[in-house]
Amino acid sequence: MTATYDIASGKQVGGSSKYSYEDSPADTVNTEGSSVFTPDHSLAAAHTEQGTAVWQPADGKEVWAQKEGEKAMQPLRFSPNGILYGTTKDGFSPSGFLAVDGRTKKVLAKSLPEENIPLFSQPSGYGYISTQKGFFVFPAQG
Repeated sequence: MTATYDIASGKQVGGSSKYSYEDSPADTVNTEGSSVFTPDHSLAAAHTEQGTAVWQPADGKEVWAQKEGEKAMQPLRFSPNGILYGTTKDGFSPSGFLAVDGRTKKVLAKSLPEENIPLFSQPSGYGYISTQKGFFVFPAQG
């Protein structure tokens, strides 16, 4: 079931209906190994031979890059506040989803269920996920 809510107040403003969600075409999901950017384009990430590399597009400065021996991560998307979501692989299959601070490379969460990787609204910056328990909308943390 879905319902429409005012994000600021949390008040339900529309009726509920039953349908399934598909990824938005505006989502920045990386499905072909290309670069992904933060919504403000202050950071970019791409898959390299060693894993993921993150840089600042404005000046081309590398922020960090995975090194040999680290489990390679494929970048999927950034949150508005610079959290990079990605996946690691065992052979050809994804083995785990994780969240990494895009500025420091610190792993914030690992072994995330795929359905818990949020999508982000470009205009508002809000994140959202749809699970068996409901549809959840939240602001990106600063």
